[in-house]
Amino acid sequence: MDGEPLKFRAQATDVSKGGLSMFTTREIAIGVGLQVDFILPYSSSPLALRGVVRTRSGFNYGIEFLSPTPEQQEIIERTCRVFSLLS
Repeated sequence: MDGEPLKFRAQATDVSKGGLSMFTTREIAIGVGLQVDFILPYSSSPLALRGVVRTRSGFNYGIEFLSPTPEQQEIIERTCRVFSLLS
């Protein structure tokens, strides 16, 4: 299966313009590149961002976004502003 994409589900939290925290029972090495597909709350537009695993603690992974488009950054920043108003 080398080189073939592997799809799996994960739970994302702590989304910011720089990345997100992801919980999954899959074993992923630090430094692995991946594509993260998700829909943010209060948004109908699915996002597909390239990222890289930067940290790991148990089943929790820190994912850094790589080169999000300006439109993707705006969607994430707008959602983060809404969250800050709700807390």
